[in-house]
Amino acid sequence: MKKLLLITALLLSACTSTTPISELPPEPEPERDFNFIFSYGYGLVPSELDTFNDTFTKDMIVDEPITVSMILSEEELKTIQEKIIELDLFTEPVQGDIRMVMAPCASYALEVDFGNTTNEVEWNCENNLGGRATFVEFMYDFIEAKNEYKALPEPQGGYM
Repeated sequence: MKKLLLITALLLSACTSTTPISELPPEPEPERDFNFIFSYGYGLVPSELDTFNDTFTKDMIVDEPITVSMILSEEELKTIQEKIIELDLFTEPVQGDIRMVMAPCASYALEVDFGNTTNEVEWNCENNLGGRATFVEFMYDFIEAKNEYKALPEPQGGYM
């Protein structure tokens, strides 16, 4: 009986961790089931909000683009996700009146990963209609309100 107790005590002590909880590595963050990349602009390297990598890249026109960390809260992600669903961005917009297009013409791209589904759409100023135009304005306002964006320098030059 004493041998059984001794063996049990040895086994239990061998299974006990001596590492304090404060020194244990943190649990990995669960992957989000909604991410997107929204690109927009006129140049070869457009401005881009990328929630896969939690970054924002600003087109600096004549200078190299600047990429900064931009982490969106779960609430912000949910708001954008709801806007994408509400505006039905992956359905081709109904063509309206002929639009006068000014040069240069901005281009836009949106890649959305929602769980196991990925959708992509590209458009430009010629077909920036309806929900797509609403989404562009919504995203401009959203991005420009972020402190990370406000801290970036203004680009030099312009597009013609």
